[in-house]
Amino acid sequence: MFSFSLNNFVLTILGSLLIILAGHYLWNYLRDKYTTKKTKDIVTSQVEKYKKIVAELQDALDSRSQNKEFIDESDKIYMNDELSAFAKTLEE
Repeated sequence: MFSFSLNNFVLTILGSLLIILAGHYLWNYLRDKYTTKKTKDIVTSQVEKYKKIVAELQDALDSRSQNKEFIDESDKIYMNDELSAFAKTLEE
């Protein structure tokens, strides 16, 4: 009823592979031909972020150097008292 021929088997496998490869190359061609590529410029955006951060830090440094005394004397006394109280609680 069914005759098994090695030639028929090999031809079927080769034919199937050729059909699969042809479909694959057709799909890639259609995808490349009719779609638009999406590109992201990651380097430029990162450089801009870096420049923004550097500018913010420079502005903060400039404003800090202009205001040498940015903590009041009363704030210093309060912070010292608070630190002393905390240190005493650690000793107990």
